[in-house]
Amino acid sequence: MDRGLVRKVDELGRVVIPKEMRRVLGISTGSSIEMFINGEDITLKKFSEIANIMDFAVKTADVIYEKFCLPVLVCDDEKILVAKGTKKNLEGQKFFVSSQSREVFVTKSTSVFKIEGDVTFDFTYIFPICIDGNVCGYIAVLSKENIDDKKDKIEILSSFLSKILGE
Repeated sequence: MDRGLVRKVDELGRVVIPKEMRRVLGISTGSSIEMFINGEDITLKKFSEIANIMDFAVKTADVIYEKFCLPVLVCDDEKILVAKGTKKNLEGQKFFVSSQSREVFVTKSTSVFKIEGDVTFDFTYIFPICIDGNVCGYIAVLSKENIDDKKDKIEILSSFLSKILGE
């Protein structure tokens, strides 16, 4: 039986999570961790604000997709939680956003918004989801063509929904 790593608990009840484990799980200073008691076991899990309201995230993706017939992703800060209208199932895929902007932005570059596995779109409209002023996720509307004619309507709806998700 694999025992894993053994760490001592200090006088304040703290346990240090090793650096390599934090790196693999994407846990950094200030990250929230969920703790569960399972019989005699304690389970630690990185907390995702967006995954915590998954039903609403699914409905958000449904509304945007039905209204604009464009693929939409709802993501936490590291992976895609909901993918609607994509040919490939992207749920669970990791992604990278090079900007921590709290403002809506459009990108044509995969260096700004990159989905693991070489999934590309010509235009990606990114709507950050903020909680307490911090970006904790994104709504991404994807397109193979310029949709600036729909951009204002998409921005209004997505901004509204991202604010509700962040409440």
